[in-house]
Amino acid sequence: MRLSGDASVTNTATDLLGLPLVIIRTVFEEVYQDDIEAFVSLSLLSKDCRHECERLLFRSLTINYKKIIATRGDLRILARLQDPEDTVAEHVRHLRIGPFTDHEDYNEAIAPAFERSLPHLTKLQSLGWNSHLPLPLNILQDLYELCPSAQLHITNRDRRFPVPLSRPLLSYPRLHTVDVTAYYVLRREGQVYSELDILKTCLIHGGSVKVLRLGTISSQQGVPMGCNTDDDPGYALEHWEGVMVGPLNFHWREGDRFPPLEELKLDHRRYNLSLEQCKMWIQCMDWSRLRKLDVDKGAPRYLFEALMGEVPQLKSLTFGAWPNYDIGPQTWECKDMSTIFKFLGSITALEEMVFNAFDYNDFMGTLPAIFEKSGCALRRFHATCVGWNSKRWTENDFMALLDSCYKLTDLNLYLRFHTVEGHWPDKHVTARAKYESLITTERQVPTGRTGDIRGM
Repeated sequence: MRLSGDASVTNTATDLLGLPLVIIRTVFEEVYQDDIEAFVSLSLLSKDCRHECERLLFRSLTINYKKIIATRGDLRILARLQDPEDTVAEHVRHLRIGPFTDHEDYNEAIAPAFERSLPHLTKLQSLGWNSHLPLPLNILQDLYELCPSAQLHITNRDRRFPVPLSRPLLSYPRLHTVDVTAYYVLRREGQVYSELDILKTCLIHGGSVKVLRLGTISSQQGVPMGCNTDDDPGYALEHWEGVMVGPLNFHWREGDRFPPLEELKLDHRRYNLSLEQCKMWIQCMDWSRLRKLDVDKGAPRYLFEALMGEVPQLKSLTFGAWPNYDIGPQTWECKDMSTIFKFLGSITALEEMVFNAFDYNDFMGTLPAIFEKSGCALRRFHATCVGWNSKRWTENDFMALLDSCYKLTDLNLYLRFHTVEGHWPDKHVTARAKYESLITTERQVPTGRTGDIRGM
């Protein structure tokens, strides 16, 4: 759609705005998605056109203070959101705030402006809080009272020690998503102190979380061994209220009732999925609503065993066969293929799988179980194997995959010698036709064993 600046513009605006509202908004939506230049021109046709364009432009907003230029624009947007005479706030459905590079800017500019904006954000559906800084209690209370339809989404991966997890934020009764990194410290005696019990207690209290993406990081990362007690972040962490000592997990206990999750992501290598804790987790949570499970590059056998028959709606699974050099490797590696075989066989709704392997023998040894138990249902399959002993795939390898996973619409293989991609919107394409349409990109591979990627 191209709009000129001649006299026909007025007629264009009149004709367009004379259509039924549902058609007008469909036209604006399509132009917004397909041609941003035409969309800008459309916003200049008339005041009514600008209003309709702002409805789309301000439907999703991001406010952060990472760059000076962006900061000026954010200040203008915040000023409009606070203005009771400005209608822009009524268009905002999704607001994402953060990250911030300056604590003072947050305290002096963003927090007060956001608080003044809340009374006007009456149609807000979601608030994304992407910061290690806590939301002030008065703002949380206003959000709860003034925006009754707004779900809270927290992203706090880039933790800044020694700022603890915000308990009021994590206990918020309309909390939907938590993407957070928890601190721990491992002492020479083998004791582990962590925030995980604090996190679990808060989420149980709020009772509403649907998505949990959990990472862990040592509070001593980057701190030299043998530093003075006063300079040791681990010492500070040990004395935080609620910090537990024991295995690096949620410390499930009788009586715990965790909200039913729809998505769960756990940090491979560190979280200790012991047999007892996996059994307790099954008792403490209803797993029947889980649609997405991401255990990174691991295959936690006790969790897989406990989940058999418990996840009837699971549609997406990410797992792998990767060596674990960190805490609790015995709980993340599954050398017994029968466990993976049975677990995959217990999932009937699976449509998407991501599989990561370090060793080529593990990679090829796991694929038959995937093909036999999940191949007939998979729509999307992504796999990675770049270990030093990897081999180039042949036509037979590809055909075995495509024959078994005959419903595939998306394929992405990242192998040591080449990457292979395929996209077939039509589910009825034959395996042979899919093979012939694959896009292969050769990769430059270093000689020797320098391709060993244990840190990935």
